[in-house]
Amino acid sequence: MFAPTGRRATTRIGAMFRQGLLTNLLNPKMALFVLALFPQFVQPEAGSVALQIMVLATVLNLIGLVVNGIVILTASRLGRLCSRPVAVGAALPQTAAGDGVRGPRCQARRSTAGADDRTLRRAD
Repeated sequence: MFAPTGRRATTRIGAMFRQGLLTNLLNPKMALFVLALFPQFVQPEAGSVALQIMVLATVLNLIGLVVNGIVILTASRLGRLCSRPVAVGAALPQTAAGDGVRGPRCQARRSTAGADDRTLRRAD
């Protein structure tokens, strides 16, 4: 049912953007966070309350953009690294984590050449 079919799903960028925007606009947690946090930093005597809230919201969104961008770029690089079996096998050959990272399709087996020599062989 959920097995990969070899085909890539195609989704339009605009549709993904609209789905993300709608999800964020309808997120009650974010609205409650803003309503609880922003009044502490708004000073009516300092000028327009609406302008102060817009500045705070802009700062909040910029921080979120930077943090999410870092997470996306890091996950992308890790995904590319982990998608190469040679890189994973070379990086984690002697660790217990290496056996879990390689997964069921690629196993580390001791070769007949020596006790410390490991080779990666694809499990059939």
